[in-house]
Amino acid sequence: ILTYSPSDPGFFSSSSGEIHNACGKVGAYLASLMLQCFGLGSFLLPAAIGFVSASVYKREGGVRIVGTLGGMTIAVISITVFLSIQWKYWPYAGSLLLTGGAFGVWVAEILLKQFNSLGSSLVSLLIFCLSLAWSTPVSVAKVGAVILRHLWRLTKILATTFAYLAGMFAMRLMQAIAAWSMKFFESAA
Repeated sequence: ILTYSPSDPGFFSSSSGEIHNACGKVGAYLASLMLQCFGLGSFLLPAAIGFVSASVYKREGGVRIVGTLGGMTIAVISITVFLSIQWKYWPYAGSLLLTGGAFGVWVAEILLKQFNSLGSSLVSLLIFCLSLAWSTPVSVAKVGAVILRHLWRLTKILATTFAYLAGMFAMRLMQAIAAWSMKFFESAA
């Protein structure tokens, strides 16, 4: 997918010139198929394959493997729909491709008839996030706890820094008032 070239032969082109794809003719055909069908969502496919492979490697069982595969499939589909709603085309390898591919545009049109642009974007992002949470081995609660812990530490650091700066400002202000009052009383005396 990274070495896709529009001049390579593919399912949607009739060129027969030199193949520029790093994986040869098979890579050119697969890259063409994935980019034309799923657009930018096709870059998520290697991660999806990695998660499914990790489930197989850990021998988590058939239910977990099917769940991971299904969740990652839904994630790819929902991100293609989201990207289709946001941008129509994107330049890649010297040509303009559909951002969500043909499939993403088709599903986005269905969603846009039911919801407006904002509603369709929110629905597709919600489905994407839920499918990632469902199909990845990362616990949302654990990630949330880590994020909250770091945010709490950052808040304490910022509060301490703010208190220090406020104290420094108050000290400088008092010094300035003291210097002004000394000059006032000296001139009055």
